[in-house]
Amino acid sequence: MKVILSRKGFDTKNGGIPSPFFEDGTMISFPIPSTDEYTYRDFVYDGMEYAKILKDLHYKGNPNCHPDPDLDQSRRKSKCDGWVPAFGQINASATYLKNIGVEVGDLFLFFGNFHCVTNDNGTIKYIRNSGDFYKDNDIQVIWGYLQIGEILDTTEKQRKLKWHPHSYERRTSNSTNLIFKAADTLSFDPSKPGAGLLSFDKKRVLTLYGCSKATWKKNEVYDPEHIYSKRKNSANDPRNGIYYSGVWQELGLKESDKCTEWAKAIISDKKEEATKGNVLLIAEHHNWGLQRLNDWHKTLYILRNDGNLTIVSYEGETITEYQKKISNRNLSFIRNHIEEYMVSAECIDVCDGTAWEIQHGFQLFELGYVYGTVLEKITDILYAAGK
Repeated sequence: MKVILSRKGFDTKNGGIPSPFFEDGTMISFPIPSTDEYTYRDFVYDGMEYAKILKDLHYKGNPNCHPDPDLDQSRRKSKCDGWVPAFGQINASATYLKNIGVEVGDLFLFFGNFHCVTNDNGTIKYIRNSGDFYKDNDIQVIWGYLQIGEILDTTEKQRKLKWHPHSYERRTSNSTNLIFKAADTLSFDPSKPGAGLLSFDKKRVLTLYGCSKATWKKNEVYDPEHIYSKRKNSANDPRNGIYYSGVWQELGLKESDKCTEWAKAIISDKKEEATKGNVLLIAEHHNWGLQRLNDWHKTLYILRNDGNLTIVSYEGETITEYQKKISNRNLSFIRNHIEEYMVSAECIDVCDGTAWEIQHGFQLFELGYVYGTVLEKITDILYAAGK
């Protein structure tokens, strides 16, 4: 199964403002402005027309829009007979998808620019200065998905989806035009529909903590070596983040078990940090025997979200495993600060022969040294628990 990251919804050029996500986690990806027949009055959330929400957020653009991808009919004011979730693509973007061999069963993950909003007595406002990075800043978030059930590549097939903007004659007359019709259910989770909207969750945030929206968390599944593209990482600090410059819509990820599991986790309703017993972080502490001869050893720490800590000590050929419990205060500190490493850490070269590696979610922090960083406090907590 190929996974394709697809940028959709308002951005700086199209719409000019970020799409909103509400404090209850609901995300609205505004369809981009266009000359299509649809308008923002045709779509609703919680009894409010998109046009009203846009006015509150000071949108000044075209009232007409391009509702694509079309993933949830409940957002339409008027329902369509025979409606199915679908996504259209055309011109260079469609050609890219053909060239990388996109086929039935592959999975689109749609992402876009978002900012948290609040409902202030009926007026929707962006949240500012709350002290929460994820609420105060524009961020890029995965907001929806579609697994391909059928690829409509002929005019005859495309025109049957008469409600979809890629069924219009001006697009079907273009030989590159494609419509991706969703599968009935997900192949890897038949309890879920083949396409749908997602709620806000930190695991779905691409933006690197503390950075501008287009700089992403470091993740092997979409780094330059694992994408169908010759894009380079243009982040200010490529060791910590990923930034793909330029104007682009789709990014095909190379198939791997790790990529598949990542995509499944993104769609899953389970909140990683709230799931009892789920792994919060894995850490390895290495001592290479530079202080004393024959002093090599390694300690593995597996910390779960309920505070249970598994410690495995390797000394020569001796392996010892035991269990500890982290205090609620220390557990809260680790949860609140683990991501800050990505923007605050400085690797200080203090050569005492020890080093740490810490994995949190799908991020692997390969550390030479952690002194003087927020991670030093975290490693102190783990080390103390293991004594």
